Amino acid sequence: MVYVEGSFKTYKVGASAIAANSAVKKVNGLIVIATAATDNILGVLQKAVAIGMPADVRLRSAAGTLQIRSGAAIAVDAPITSDANGAGITATVAGQQIIGYALEASTAAGQVIELLPSTAKF
Repeated sequence: MVYVEGSFKTYKVGASAIAANSAVKKVNGLIVIATAATDNILGVLQKAVAIGMPADVRLRSAAGTLQIRSGAAIAVDAPITSDANGAGITATVAGQQIIGYALEASTAAGQVIELLPSTAKF
């Protein structure tokens, strides 16, 4: 494995195309959409990517901030995890993976908000 000192790591996209600002996980060396709050979430794609193509994942351990597409209304400072579609939702149950903390609010699903990345569990 190659050491990466940066905010992004490149992986090949697996089973289906992934929309921009979606949470992703790694399965058998490929990235796929995170489908549960308890998934081992790797990070967020900042650009849409087709099946089989290389994609730069913004790691949730990265410095700086990242953006995610919301799956529901989100309050500022809320801990954010993934819904079944790789969208950000508020973490509410112990054991859920935290992608980051909301730096801005979302009033509905589909909005892109900024997060402060985190590798914590709720």
